[in-house]
Amino acid sequence: MATAIQELKALTGQSTSAKTEGKSKTPAGNSSKFYSPKLYTLEQIKALRPENLSFDRLHEYTAGNPVYVKAIYKDDAGKKTCKFFTLSNKTQGLYVMGRKSEPVLYNEELLLKKPDDVVLVVEGEKDAAVLTDYGFLAVTAGSSSDLMSKTVLDLFKAHLRGREVILIPDEDEPGQKAMQAVSKALTGAVASARIIDIGGAWNSLIEDKEAMPKGADISDLIESYQRCFPLTDPES
Repeated sequence: MATAIQELKALTGQSTSAKTEGKSKTPAGNSSKFYSPKLYTLEQIKALRPENLSFDRLHEYTAGNPVYVKAIYKDDAGKKTCKFFTLSNKTQGLYVMGRKSEPVLYNEELLLKKPDDVVLVVEGEKDAAVLTDYGFLAVTAGSSSDLMSKTVLDLFKAHLRGREVILIPDEDEPGQKAMQAVSKALTGAVASARIIDIGGAWNSLIEDKEAMPKGADISDLIESYQRCFPLTDPES
């Protein structure tokens, strides 16, 4: 006669051929009783070549609990692949592959340090980092698809409540849709929220001096402006 446990396992698709409670599973070929995941330093993360991709850049989400980093690798055509690593040993600076904490905003810690600043919401970490270097307060969730997730929209509502917000999408359809979703989610929660049109800003600032690339972002605009007007201080 089948026991209640066996019937429950059958209903949930679990095998009843052997008792597995209390035993640790290890990867195939691993004879160790307990499996220890591989740990990486930041330099080792940068040296990785997943699927023969080349390391491009790394962004740290310091508000994570624990802290995690996002490593970006590219192929020869420039297509990006992202991998997360979570801080496992703070003393030795060792990370385990994967994001092991709840998602947070990139630059989230700066919101508390600059409570009166206007907040710029951008699509990617590179844009946020560039704007931060120029003294702006810029945050992101990492990509247009991440920006539209309920978890991230809830983060924006919680952390940007009462703030003045400027949304800066990339010049493409996914970016426009993502920022429209963020704008809608922030309605009634922030003091103000407006969207900057990169295409319009490009035409106004760069004019015909340099063609706007497909899917241009705020970093492209800043870089183009610096090339076209090399003697102009971008902070002025």
